[in-house]
Amino acid sequence: MATLAAGDLDRLVIFKRAPIVDDGISRNRGVPAEIGRRWAKKDDVADGERLRAGQQAQDLTTRFLMRWDTLTISIKVTDILECEGETFEVVGNKEARGYDRRSTREITAAARPDL
Repeated sequence: MATLAAGDLDRLVIFKRAPIVDDGISRNRGVPAEIGRRWAKKDDVADGERLRAGQQAQDLTTRFLMRWDTLTISIKVTDILECEGETFEVVGNKEARGYDRRSTREITAAARPDL
């Protein structure tokens, strides 16, 4: 197995989470606030992969590989990831394949450039 090289971590990502706001009548998501930053390796999903997965919308799906820690394992699909001025919605968080156990997380996120 492999480990993620420090030189590969060339993108700073910011994670944001919106708190649940209860106004006594309903529960809604509030304004997202930063919960942490990590260095990551950015890997855009190829068009062929997207077609095989049946994705049809005009979106940019990206994998962010980063070191395993308590923040990266806590990222949820309701969280937001920002990288280089672009905002992504988190769509998945898993242990990265091909790396040592508990060394690397793969966070998959999608951005809609047409919005």
